[in-house]
Amino acid sequence: MRARAFAAKPSGLANHVLSKQQSLFVRPALWSTLNYLRSLDEKGYRREIQKLWDHSDLRPHIRQLLIAFLGSQATPLPTEVTYFRNALENPEWRNWAFDELRKNPPWFSSVRPTLAGLMTKSEALAGKAAWALIEVVKEHRDGVLSLIQEYWAPAPEWDPYILHALRELDDWNEWAVNLVERSVRRSSLNGMLVRMVAEGVAKSAPNLAPRLISAGLWREWERIEAEPVPAQPPPDDDADEADHVSYLLRERPYDAVERFVSRSEHWYGIERIVRAAPRAFVDQVWPWFLQVAEKHAAGVREGVRSYRADPVFRLPGDWSVDDHTLTAALDLALSEFAKGCPQDFGRFLDVHGNSDFLSAHRMLARALSQIAESHASIALDYMLGDDRRLGLGKDVSHHTESINLIRSVSPHLPDSELARLENRVREAVK
Repeated sequence: MRARAFAAKPSGLANHVLSKQQSLFVRPALWSTLNYLRSLDEKGYRREIQKLWDHSDLRPHIRQLLIAFLGSQATPLPTEVTYFRNALENPEWRNWAFDELRKNPPWFSSVRPTLAGLMTKSEALAGKAAWALIEVVKEHRDGVLSLIQEYWAPAPEWDPYILHALRELDDWNEWAVNLVERSVRRSSLNGMLVRMVAEGVAKSAPNLAPRLISAGLWREWERIEAEPVPAQPPPDDDADEADHVSYLLRERPYDAVERFVSRSEHWYGIERIVRAAPRAFVDQVWPWFLQVAEKHAAGVREGVRSYRADPVFRLPGDWSVDDHTLTAALDLALSEFAKGCPQDFGRFLDVHGNSDFLSAHRMLARALSQIAESHASIALDYMLGDDRRLGLGKDVSHHTESINLIRSVSPHLPDSELARLENRVREAVK
């Protein structure tokens, strides 16, 4: 009844609100009457809202309510779009408009040009836009990706906002991952946030998620490599063992990357990404692992039959190593890859079995132990391919991986093949 009474008089609603705007009790009447006019008298609605909108001394709580009312409309009128864009452009009102845009993603298409103009005006506005887009992208994925591609992707300074805007996307595709991957690869972004985003990607596009992990790894590696680390040259391979130990204790040129790899809080939860797509994880992370191992692996002293050990990649079970490390994730990925696709893993082994790094072969042996029963021939061929594979462990006195692999495969070998393995082990320990 009250709404009809206001509607019966030209500017009746506006005059009433302006005369009572110091009171919060005017808000319910304003909202209900605007709804009534909008549905039954569009001309009267436009007249009333214009008089309120244009009033120079309108109280902030009334302005906020008007913006909220506009934002609540699923199919906005052209006049409403004009007002809402005006609110986004006004520094005093835009926070309210961003709030409504976040709560009502359908408005995105109507205000896209205005939003585009704000995204690169300042870091503060970019942050507000990213905050609103977190919800908008769930309903307008391609529209938001197009906006990001055009306005934020060209310059690294906007990379943090790309990551924030897309962090809760629940339907990832190649385009979205490409945008985030490029940002992670070229900018120093929060590593834990990158991992959390990758976890989200793994839910809808599991084979794409490891690309974000890889991008972060390469970016961090380049940062570490760019920082000068004063160090003395390592001793010659034929130097005394004491010289090698003294050098490692004193110089430790691997400290930065070792901390990065072993920082459990950084990698906690990464196993969910691994289990979702172990093969893709191996494809993305293995090249990085080899690069770092090549940089820090020690030489093998003359007379010692062993692969090159490194101080960076310690596996679960080695001393007090935490299970939540990058190395543990790669170890798990190899094992899951082997169990899920044994034949493909066999082909991977053909290519990478010639690695010279002890940590690589320890992980490969662990993975082979998982398929020893069903694919004993692959495990046997691996062990017989190089005597060094019969002495795999965390150091020269511990051959844990080799012993476990032999125990796993032996019950499943024909007598003739078992005899071959026994003879090779006897020869190796002489």
